[in-house]
Amino acid sequence: MELFKHTASQLHGKLVAKEISAVELTKAVLGRVDAVDKDVQAYITRTSETALAQAQAVDSKIQRGEKVSVLAGILSVNKLIFFNSSDGNFNFFILALPDNTFFGNNVT
Repeated sequence: MELFKHTASQLHGKLVAKEISAVELTKAVLGRVDAVDKDVQAYITRTSETALAQAQAVDSKIQRGEKVSVLAGILSVNKLIFFNSSDGNFNFFILALPDNTFFGNNVT
């Protein structure tokens, strides 16, 4: 199952239904990063150990029956892109969620 292709909402459903674990999901996303980053070279800083520790904490909460937020256990891969446009605006876009939802902003 290619977990990195699911939306955050789908992944949350799978996590709370205990179909997958947050650790399994985190390892899948980190594995995908390992598989493609040698070609795209998009990552400067990786915090794999922190991500796995946080995933384990989410799994523990789910196992205890505690409610978790919709993004708990879902690894967020953040990419911040800055560029100057020809109109003099300083633009940036932040890519954030596993379903490739992006948030953009322009700063004059």
